[in-house]
Amino acid sequence: MMKLRTTTPVSNLSFLGRILVVSAVIIMAVAVPVQMFSSRPVSADEFDDKIRALSEDISNYRNQANELRKQADTLQNVVNQLSADKAAIQLEVNRNQLRHDQLVAEIATLQKRIDENRKVSGDLIVKSSLSDDVPLIVRLAASENLADYIDGEASRISVRDTIVQKTEESNRLKKQLETKKAEVKKVLDEQKLKRDELASKEAQQADILAKTRGDEAEYQKMISSSQGEISKLREQQEALRRAAAAWQGGYISVGGTGGYPWAGVGYPCWSAGCVDPWGLYYRECVSYVAWRLSAAGKGVRHFSGAGHAYQWPATTSGYTSQSYGNNPKAGDAVVIPAGVQGIPWTGHIMYVESVNGDGSINISEYNFDGNGGYSERRISAGTYGSYVFITFPSR
Repeated sequence: MMKLRTTTPVSNLSFLGRILVVSAVIIMAVAVPVQMFSSRPVSADEFDDKIRALSEDISNYRNQANELRKQADTLQNVVNQLSADKAAIQLEVNRNQLRHDQLVAEIATLQKRIDENRKVSGDLIVKSSLSDDVPLIVRLAASENLADYIDGEASRISVRDTIVQKTEESNRLKKQLETKKAEVKKVLDEQKLKRDELASKEAQQADILAKTRGDEAEYQKMISSSQGEISKLREQQEALRRAAAAWQGGYISVGGTGGYPWAGVGYPCWSAGCVDPWGLYYRECVSYVAWRLSAAGKGVRHFSGAGHAYQWPATTSGYTSQSYGNNPKAGDAVVIPAGVQGIPWTGHIMYVESVNGDGSINISEYNFDGNGGYSERRISAGTYGSYVFITFPSR
C-alpha cells in the first residue's frame, strides 16, 4: 500500500518546552481509551512520531551527557594538577617553616648568651668601679707585691674586654640571624599565600567539576526517563494494535522482515534509486507481494509504472482473477480495493500463505499500517466487503 506522507516542521520551542510538550502528549496518549480505535485502523504513525521525537531527545541528551563527561574529565585533570602543585608547595612551606623555627631557636640561644655576658660584664664593671673607689695606696697595700697588683689589674681589664668583645660578636651574629629570619619569613609568607591561592582554585574547580558531573547525571536520568516513556508507548502501540485486530483481522505477528530483501531500506523512499526489479518502490505492499510471488516461482512481470494495488487487476496480464466469494489458494495475491474500511485510494495487496478449514486465510504483507513494516494476519471471510484474488501462473 503506497501511502501519501506529510512532514512536520521543526519546532521552534525551547529544549525544555519540547520536553514539556512531549510529556503532555504522552499523558494524553495514556488517557485515550482503547475503544476509540475500534472504529478505524490503528496508524503506527500516531505512536511512531512520538517515539521518534523521544528518540531524538535521547540522542540530544546523550550528546549533552558525553560533552559534559569530556568537560568533567578535563576538569578532573585540572583539579589533580592543582592538588599536586598545592602538595608540592606545602612541602616547601614545611621546609621553610623548619628553617624559620631553627633561626628563631638560634636567636633565642644567642639572646640568652648576650644576657649572661651582660650580667657578667656588669658584675665586673661594678667590681671595677668599687676597686677604682679604693685609693691606689690601699690597693697596693692589699697586694703582696707590685707584680701581683699589676697582674690583677691586667686580668680584670682583660676579662672585661673579652666579655665586651663576645657581646659585640653575639650582637652582630644576632643581627645576621634576624636578617635571615626576616628573609625566610618573607618567603614563607609568600609560599603560604600561593598555597592558599592554589587551594582556593582547587576548591573552585572541584565545585565546577561536581556541578558538571551532576548535570551529566541529570541528562542520564532524562535518557532513562525517555527510554521508559518509549517502552510505555510501544506497549500502548501493541495494545492498540491488538484491540484493533478484531476489526482488521487477527494479527499472527507484527515485526520481523518476512525474508524481504529490502526490509532495511529507509522508508519512505520514492525515488529512482528505490525501485525493485518489477518497477515498484521498496517496502510498499506491492513490492513485497511481487517479491513473494517471484520467490514462490510465480511469473511476475515488470509493472511499468502501475505501482498501486488497485491497478493490478487491470494491468497485470497472464493471471486468473476471482472476486470475493470464490475460494483463494495459497500463493494467490489478494487485492483489497480502495476505500474499503479505511483502505487508502491506492488500495492494498497481500500474499496468501495458507487457507484454513474455516474459510479464513493466513496472509503476509508490508505497509498495512502505513509505516513500511511487515505483518502476518489471519483474516476471516467477512473482514472486508470485497476482495480480488489473483492467481499468477508458475514460471
